[in-house]
Amino acid sequence: SAARMMKALGNLKEGCALHPWKLRQVERLTTMALVDMALGDGRPLLTVVDEGGHWTALVGTVGDRYLMVDSANNDLMISYTPEQLLRRWRNPHDKYPYYALVL
Repeated sequence: SAARMMKALGNLKEGCALHPWKLRQVERLTTMALVDMALGDGRPLLTVVDEGGHWTALVGTVGDRYLMVDSANNDLMISYTPEQLLRRWRNPHDKYPYYALVL
């Protein structure tokens, strides 16, 4: 669950100087601006995709594409356009359709 993941990240806070925060957004443009800000600062995001059923890591960009590490994919690393990323990430059943933990 997201709460257990955040608790585990909190345990790493002191030893790794990690200051995780939750990205919880409804609006697409704000979501992408926060993603760009986090990745620009070298902070990957643990994203909940596939309507809340799976965790992945959003780790960077190449040009206008976003790089996602997905253990459920044979290629492991997938690149998405912003539109593809938002489509996979969005959970229509959640109050905040875009949810991630920013490391």
